[in-house]
Amino acid sequence: MTFQPANTVWRDYLNDGIPSSGPWKPHKSEIRAWGTALEGGRVTPVADRASLKALDTTSVSSVYLTESGREGVFLWRAGNFSTLIAADTQEGLYVKADAIASSAGAWVRQYTGPIEIGWFGAAGDGISDDSVAVAGAEAVRALLGAQLRFGPKTYLYDGQTVNRAKGGGWQGVGECKFIPTANSTIMIDISGAVISANSPIPFSVRGIHFAGNGKTGITAIRESAPYFTSLSGLSFTGDISYCAIFTGSSASAQTGWVNIEDIHQRGAGTWVFQSFDDSHYIFNININNFNQQGTGASTWSDQKLFKLSRAASVYLNNVNAASLDGGADGVSMVGDCQGIFLNNVIIGWPKVGVIAQAGTDTLIPSYVYMSNVGMDQPVTNGMLIHGRTWLMRNVNATNGYLRSSTGAGILIKSDATDIDMSGILCAYMNHDGLAVETGAKKVRISGLTAENNNQIAGASKEVNLNACSYADVKLTGKNVIGSAGVTATGQRLINGRTSEAVSLNVTGVSTTAVTTAEDLMTYSIPAGTLQVGQRVRIKAWGTTAANANTKTGRVFFGATSMGGWSSTLNAVGWEVSAEVIITGASAETYMRKTVGASSISQVTPGTMTEATSSAIVVKFQGQNGVASAGDITCNGLVVEVVD
Repeated sequence: MTFQPANTVWRDYLNDGIPSSGPWKPHKSEIRAWGTALEGGRVTPVADRASLKALDTTSVSSVYLTESGREGVFLWRAGNFSTLIAADTQEGLYVKADAIASSAGAWVRQYTGPIEIGWFGAAGDGISDDSVAVAGAEAVRALLGAQLRFGPKTYLYDGQTVNRAKGGGWQGVGECKFIPTANSTIMIDISGAVISANSPIPFSVRGIHFAGNGKTGITAIRESAPYFTSLSGLSFTGDISYCAIFTGSSASAQTGWVNIEDIHQRGAGTWVFQSFDDSHYIFNININNFNQQGTGASTWSDQKLFKLSRAASVYLNNVNAASLDGGADGVSMVGDCQGIFLNNVIIGWPKVGVIAQAGTDTLIPSYVYMSNVGMDQPVTNGMLIHGRTWLMRNVNATNGYLRSSTGAGILIKSDATDIDMSGILCAYMNHDGLAVETGAKKVRISGLTAENNNQIAGASKEVNLNACSYADVKLTGKNVIGSAGVTATGQRLINGRTSEAVSLNVTGVSTTAVTTAEDLMTYSIPAGTLQVGQRVRIKAWGTTAANANTKTGRVFFGATSMGGWSSTLNAVGWEVSAEVIITGASAETYMRKTVGASSISQVTPGTMTEATSSAIVVKFQGQNGVASAGDITCNGLVVEVVD
C-alpha cells in the first residue's frame, strides 16, 4: 500500500503554498493509510541518503527520510530504474541502494503534484549556489514531463537549459525569486518544443520573480521555435536586459503560440518576438495584463520594451507601461509584421511610443489595429509610422514638451499607405502635433484634436500635411485645430477639413495684346485621383472690356474643350461652369452651362475620353478677336472634386 507524507496529507491549501487555491480538506483514506503505516512500524526513519542506501531491502521496504529539505517517504521498488537513477544525480526522487544494481530496483520517493526543488538539495537562501540542485532537478523533470516547483525562497544559480519535449513546466510559490551568479546568464533557456497541430504539448513558467542581482546582460527566459508556451504571474526587477526572447523556427512549420499574462516589471527589460530569418515568421503572440513601472533611471540594453520582427498575429491587451524612463521605444515593429493588435495600451515616457520600420526584408509592418492607445511624454515621437493598412481608433500622443520632445506627436512617413485614423489627440508637443510626409498615400483622418503643439514657439504646426494632395491625405468630420494652425501646400483645409474645392484661384488674369488663345487660369488634377462615380465641378467667371471686339472664352477638361462663349461682349460679366461625371477609367460625361448676356447663355451636354490615370489639366482659356490687351479678364476659377 502506498501512502502520502504528512506534509502532503495535512497541507493547508488545495495547491500547496497557494492560498488562493482554497483550503485543503484531508482525505480520510490518506490519513488512515499514513497512520496505519506509522502504527504498524512499516515506515523506518532514516537520517540521510547514505543511511537509506545502506539499508537491507529484504527486511525494510518503507522509510521516512528526515534529511533537512529532502524529507519524505521512500518505498523500495523492484525493476529497472537505471535510466531514472542516471538522470537523478541529486537523488531527489530515485536513490540507488548500495548493494543492488539500479537495473534491479531503487528507492522511490512517494509524492503527488509537482516535483519540489528542495528534494534535490537547493538551499534557496540567495547566498548558496543552487546551480547543481537546479540542474539535477531539471534533468528528472524533463524525463518525466513534470512540473518543477520552487518554494518562497531566493535561488542563486548560473542558468539552466530546459528540455520541454515532454511538457510540464517551472512554477514558483509565494515570493520565489531567481538571481544569477554571473553576467550574461540565461536563467531559463528552453528548447525541444514538439510541433504538432493535433497534439501540442504545452509548457509553462509561472509565479517566478526574476531579479538582476546587479549583473549585466541577463536574459530571464529564452526559447527557440516555441510552441504552446505560457508565461504567467511573473515579475522582473533590476534592469534585466531581456525578460524574454522568442525566436521562430528555421523549419517550414509555423511556430509561436505564446501566451503571456499577469506580468509585473520594474525597470528595464526587453521582450523580443522575432523570426529566424527574412523568409520565416513567428506566429500568434498573446500578451494580456502587463504592467511596467520605471525607476527614473532605467538602463535599457536594447532600448525597446516590445520588439517585433516579422511577427504575425500579435495581441497586446491591457498594457500599462507607466514609464520607460526615456530610454526605450514602446512597441517596435520591424519588417513584415502582420496582424498586430494593440488594445488598451498606455506607454509613458518612451523614446518613441510606437515605431514601425522597414526591415532587412525591405518590407514595412502592415495590418496594424489600435484601439484606446496612449503615448505620453515621448522624447522623440509618440508614433512613427512606416506602415501599410493601419486602423487607429482613440489614439493619443501628448505632453512631449515635458521631455523636450524633438519630433511630431504622430509622424506618418512617406512610404506609409492606407492609414485610417479616428478619434486622435495630438497635444502639447514641442513641434508638430500630427505630421504626414509627402508621398504618403490613402491617409484618412477624422475626429482629430490637435492643439497646444509648437510649444517651443517655432514654425511648427498643429497639423503639417506638407505637400500631400487631397487625393492622398484627407481630413473629414469635425476636427479641432489649435492656434498653431496647419501647413498644407498640396490641398486646401477649411475648418480642419479637406475642402472639396481643391483649387480656388481669385487673382484676376487678363488676355494680352495677341489674337492667339491664352490659358488664363489652370489647375492640374493629380494622376490617379479621380475614381468612377466621382464628380468634378468647374466654375470660371470674369468680365469683358468696353468695346465691340469679338471675344471667346472656353473651359477645358484635359485636352477636351467643353466650350463657353464667343461674342462681341461689351463690358459684360460672364460665368462658365461644368459638372463632369467620371463614368470610366477613360470616360466622362458633362453638362456645361454659360451665363452672361442673352447672346451667350446656354446649356450644353457632352462626353469625353480623358484618361484619369494621368494628370488632367482644368483651365479657362481666353482668345481676343483683335490684338487688344485686357479684352477678357478671368476673375476666378474654382475646381471641386465631389465624392
